[in-house]
Amino acid sequence: MTYRVRRRGFNLVDQVVFNDRPFLRPGSRGAVLVLKDGQELSPEGEAQVTAETHGPWSARLRVEGTYPGGYGYTTLITFVSGKSWFLAEHEITSGDLDPIASVLVEADFHLPAGPLSSAFGARRRADGNATSWAVVTDGVLAVDTATVGAWSETGSVRYEVGPDGRFRALFPFENRPCAIYYHYLLCPPDDVNNTPAAAMAADPECRVILM
Repeated sequence: MTYRVRRRGFNLVDQVVFNDRPFLRPGSRGAVLVLKDGQELSPEGEAQVTAETHGPWSARLRVEGTYPGGYGYTTLITFVSGKSWFLAEHEITSGDLDPIASVLVEADFHLPAGPLSSAFGARRRADGNATSWAVVTDGVLAVDTATVGAWSETGSVRYEVGPDGRFRALFPFENRPCAIYYHYLLCPPDDVNNTPAAAMAADPECRVILM
């Protein structure tokens, strides 16, 4: 399992390769700040990336950077050993929060066998936490995504999947981390042998490349 994380043009994880299969087209916008006036802000400049933990079971990167307009962010990306998923937790840490409407998390899935099928669901876990998920597959490979804290009195996370594999998760801004799991499968969706992303607490042996 290989992940590529960009310092310049930071977009969460820019590339995922699992058993020589690339699952992402690089160059997506990652976490985009959407303002109430319709402006969309992407991370600017070079992010500071540090390794908070080094394994052997897991590794976590701490990424700190800025958006235009004086907004700062911190992103924690947790990779684990033995399972093909990671968790990204993205938080706005500075700037005038009042103009922010939402955080848009984008990825560009590479599922070439096509045409794509997608499914969506939501539930409240036993611990009371609201979770929702989206599954995208071309019948050969699949990507399972899930969010924690998926709805509240102020709104809910909304998913969009385009026919070209462009994925979007829109988080209403609540001044707390936006947490999203990405789970990559070398098979069609399989709830028997592969635990859904929101329920996972395990890991993939991984190599992370910083650019």
